[in-house]
Amino acid sequence: MNSTPSNNPFELDDILSQLNYLLPSFSAFENYQIKERTDVTLEVRIPIEQNLYVHLYANSEKQKLNLTLVLGNKRIYGEDAEVVSNIFTPLKTRNT
Repeated sequence: MNSTPSNNPFELDDILSQLNYLLPSFSAFENYQIKERTDVTLEVRIPIEQNLYVHLYANSEKQKLNLTLVLGNKRIYGEDAEVVSNIFTPLKTRNT
């Protein structure tokens, strides 16, 4: 049974809880792989197809959360967010 995650987007355990809670709601995402985990950072790969995946990077110390759509080895779209001076700043990038 999935539990509802908390509202802190930068806590690493909360990010994993959110993935466990939300991924079953989307047909494109069946699972995820934790690529690296430290005390303050988390890197997760969420496969969509063989060479297409979402890369998630979180840093709880810097209050940073990055989501990137990757095709092959190329970043084709990204959503980056971080807290700067207590202001949450979302950043969007598109690479073509």
